[in-house]
Amino acid sequence: MTQDPETKSIARRLFMTNAIDSLLSTVGVVMGTSASQVSDPKVYIGAALGGALSLGLLSGFLGVYLTERTEKIKELREIEKAMMADLQKSIYAKTISSSALYVAFWSLMGSLAIPIIALIPFFVALIVKLPQGAEVAGSLSIAYSELFILGFISDRSLRSALLYLSLGLIATVLVKALSWLLI
Repeated sequence: MTQDPETKSIARRLFMTNAIDSLLSTVGVVMGTSASQVSDPKVYIGAALGGALSLGLLSGFLGVYLTERTEKIKELREIEKAMMADLQKSIYAKTISSSALYVAFWSLMGSLAIPIIALIPFFVALIVKLPQGAEVAGSLSIAYSELFILGFISDRSLRSALLYLSLGLIATVLVKALSWLLI
């Protein structure tokens, strides 16, 4: 079913927001795990995917679906009140669930699919022995690249791309500073 422009806009914003949140979380997990001198790629994958799954499935998908559906039902009630008519059998009423599902799907994709890409070096390390630290460097490089691309996509400007990239770099510096204090 084709979605209206407002629904597509909401889905696009949630995809971007959740992709950025999950990528920054992945950078934090990778840096924090690295600072603890962990070398097992399974630990990195488990920690990062655990967060991405929680964020993606519970908040990104179910939370967004419930919120969007509730908001659309409120809108329907307001329209019914203004029109003094029952619109339960209207096209608008019938599209409420599919519209909420569409938005929730794209929210989930941002939360889950984007950070999984950043974890590819750890998956490779499960199969092939990599030089020490290569997985961490590779994962961070991919995450930074994804942030840069998302920033560029957001408004087609180098400035925005660099701002998004700077979020990843700041997260890296903050976690590194914290690790120096605690470890």
